[in-house]
Amino acid sequence: MRKFVVFLIISAALAAMAAGCSKEAGEGKKTATDSESPGDGADAVLEPDVVADDLPAMDFGGYVFRTLTWPEEGGEHTIIAPEEQNGDILNDSIYTTNKRVEERFNVNLEEIIKGRYHEAPAMLKNAVQAGEDAYDMVLMVDRLAMDLAMSGRYFCSMNELPNVDLAKPYWDKFINEALSIEGTLYFASGANMMGALDYMCFLVYNKEMVKNEGMENIHNLVQGGNWTMDKMYELGRSVTRDVDGDGEYTDIDQYGVIISTDYYYPSFWYANRIPLIAKDENDLPYFNVPGNDKLFDIFNKQYDFAHEGNVEFNVLTDKMPHYAGSVSGHPIGIVMRIFADGRSLFASSSMYTVQALRAMDADYGIIPYPTYEGQPAGEPYAARVTGLIPLVVPTTNSDLPMTSALMEALACEYYLNVIPKYYDLVVQEKATRDDESRDMLDMLIANRFFDLGDSIWMNDARAPYSGLAAAKSNTFVSTTEKLEKKVNGTLEKSIAAFREANEAG
Repeated sequence: MRKFVVFLIISAALAAMAAGCSKEAGEGKKTATDSESPGDGADAVLEPDVVADDLPAMDFGGYVFRTLTWPEEGGEHTIIAPEEQNGDILNDSIYTTNKRVEERFNVNLEEIIKGRYHEAPAMLKNAVQAGEDAYDMVLMVDRLAMDLAMSGRYFCSMNELPNVDLAKPYWDKFINEALSIEGTLYFASGANMMGALDYMCFLVYNKEMVKNEGMENIHNLVQGGNWTMDKMYELGRSVTRDVDGDGEYTDIDQYGVIISTDYYYPSFWYANRIPLIAKDENDLPYFNVPGNDKLFDIFNKQYDFAHEGNVEFNVLTDKMPHYAGSVSGHPIGIVMRIFADGRSLFASSSMYTVQALRAMDADYGIIPYPTYEGQPAGEPYAARVTGLIPLVVPTTNSDLPMTSALMEALACEYYLNVIPKYYDLVVQEKATRDDESRDMLDMLIANRFFDLGDSIWMNDARAPYSGLAAAKSNTFVSTTEKLEKKVNGTLEKSIAAFREANEAG
């Protein structure tokens, strides 16, 4: 069926190249997905010698290269320079990758871990305003980075970084095109910025329940283009049961789907490749909800299903006497815990959170969110990426050629050596146990969908809509009417701020 980009076998003969990044010996797979736009149907074949950064030999004299980041908080990977190997597959692959880069360029990669994610912009801004060359790079949540870009010249745009080649496959082509504003790319997503995978959304399903209920093969529905919202809802209805017979639905009953609102409802919009904020022919953002009939059809179908009884269990709103006191953390973590206990057919998940299912007794699989209507057999399904954590370069950085060379080399090295390990962490260590789920992840990684209204302007666009399907009344139309003027005003002010900041620079 493969109309999408697949993971390719890389020969161990790809040794360290003097002017390129290296592939670890014995490593089985790498992805060629980041260079493809969602749904283009290309069967990309990248020869091993094509994937290289093509940087010349450089010696930076033992320079200590400083990156500001923050501790991991349970939803994404933020540790980019581990101090030692500890047996964790991802930690150790990052560690050995960094060592190769350090040896190649004669640098020492140092991670400065301070504060929390929302404090990084102020730290960068304060350093720049004081004229301090305090950090060479700063890890920052995308929407906060874009807010900072609108407030002044605190970090460099991508066209100011001389050794970065965004045409290379280790830079996310589709996501980076979506990020640009009026031709300027303020920051980019590359293979060494793992949020684009951490935040990739999909559904997990209980394969044992499918078998016991005599259901059709869901993987085959996806392959045939018949994986639709109606089909998912039909299957969900068929398994919903008041298990203990007490007349109430709580966290020990059986459901069609266990959900976390923000992860679940918006993912249907993006499965249909509909952004809340699109861009016009001048690369300028606009509010794409008013008059979008298909989006309102999806809204209405979500609302109808959410009010059909007890098919959906929402961990934010439903009764959890058995879990609420014992489970802490992000709601999506609670979703994974309840799903792992066999309480639902489907559950909302992500590339990061699915790893919590390694200890699950029942077998399970990975599938995309369904489309509103059927599609041609073999047509790939899309996967929503909720946000990014890019690395930005402060304007006080004193050596942009060095910094951009290291950014390029790290992106290439991660692409060949870290991302495959991350992929294996999800699909090989009990997280998925079948070739069908591997196929699904191949497809989804190759067809990631990114919306400015889900990331940069999430508080203006996505947030007001996320929980409406579960509300007491259907207010999608009235909400849009209230939002239209406000969102358009925000976008106009944002565009003006971008232009002013650019002119000031």
